[in-house]
Amino acid sequence: MIQFLLLVVFALLVASLVLYSRKILDGVDHTLDRAENRFYRAFGKRIRRMNLRMSRTSTLDTKSWAYKIERYFGEIIVNLDMSKDNVTPFGLLFFIGTLSVTGGAVTGFYVGNWLMAVPVALAAGYFIIVLFRFVSLVRYERRESDIMDAQDLIAMDVTNGVHNAIRRYQHSFHPRIQPYFTQLLQDIEDQNMTFEEAMLRLNHKLGSSFTDFAQKSITYEKQADKDLEDIFSQVIEVNRHKRMLRYNNNKKFNELMLQFIVSFAIIVGYGVFSVFTDAYIRNFLLHSTAGSFLIVGDLVLVAWVLAYISTLKAKFL
Repeated sequence: MIQFLLLVVFALLVASLVLYSRKILDGVDHTLDRAENRFYRAFGKRIRRMNLRMSRTSTLDTKSWAYKIERYFGEIIVNLDMSKDNVTPFGLLFFIGTLSVTGGAVTGFYVGNWLMAVPVALAAGYFIIVLFRFVSLVRYERRESDIMDAQDLIAMDVTNGVHNAIRRYQHSFHPRIQPYFTQLLQDIEDQNMTFEEAMLRLNHKLGSSFTDFAQKSITYEKQADKDLEDIFSQVIEVNRHKRMLRYNNNKKFNELMLQFIVSFAIIVGYGVFSVFTDAYIRNFLLHSTAGSFLIVGDLVLVAWVLAYISTLKAKFL
């Protein structure tokens, strides 16, 4: 039992190391510490090679599964603000896979039926991915709102340029995104980057909801034409329209979530009550293969419902 638990802890530790592999490897690549050097020689080079291989494959073929997977998990990483820790799509995928396999192994060990490990691992993987996606979309909407507020502030005062407007209002932006704009100013003033380079770097960190504004800002700074100020008034109008659509989406989303939570609570409550009061149901669910598969099916169904509800949050406005 103790050996099994140690194996589980080791698997989760390895998964965490791979999740933050890029950040860790940047620190141990040139370290003089003997233990860290051993880690880099044993795992670091392989992990870095896998990251590069996945990134290269997705770049060469935009129709490949590697591209779709990297884009899907890349959006989750940006929305959850994990990009600041250099989390990669491969690292996140490996982490989820390890959690899933560990969950399957623990279940198989607990019920004494290792055949259950495979369906439980698959169901757990699907559920974890949906949960990551769901949380990331909620965070995306919050970040989108912060970005639109920042865009409105900048757009109302671009007469002297976008760069100057960002410098003027940098302390008025929401604390969640303020460091990114501060970094843009530092990139320009301290790192001697051009405005275009710094803005593209900022766009990469803030994601697709900032892309249109970033392109308009680059065009405006290049041409320095006051006639182009009208494109920023369009930004304010588009943001107003987005807020209205988000309000309607959230209204429907909240209704569906309330129905889901109430239904889930009733079903789980009845299931727990039945397990404690009915010996037949208890033995069927906890000590039979069919009952175990039924629980796995319920987990998949819950994940599928969450995935369906999250489509409301996933709508790109």
